[in-house]
Amino acid sequence: MLDINKLRNAYNVIHRMSQNRHPFAEEELSLEAVQSAQVQEALNDAAEVIAVYGKIMNLVSQSTSFKVAPKTPKAVKSSFVVEQDDLSRL
Repeated sequence: MLDINKLRNAYNVIHRMSQNRHPFAEEELSLEAVQSAQVQEALNDAAEVIAVYGKIMNLVSQSTSFKVAPKTPKAVKSSFVVEQDDLSRL
């Protein structure tokens, strides 16, 4: 089951690290930060969430009742034209 708190924590850690920032402090990312227990736990949570999500998506895609709706074409808007005669009547 997806744990929303694990997902939120994992996202915050990964997002801050992707910006070269320490995930739990206002400083630049360092090797010590990456190797910290807090970061390792959050990355483990991220891996777990991704694995569960992958399993869910695999089950959904294998379902016989699951169908992706085809894209509907967008309506083409007609252009707006004002003739000189129209302006003079206004």
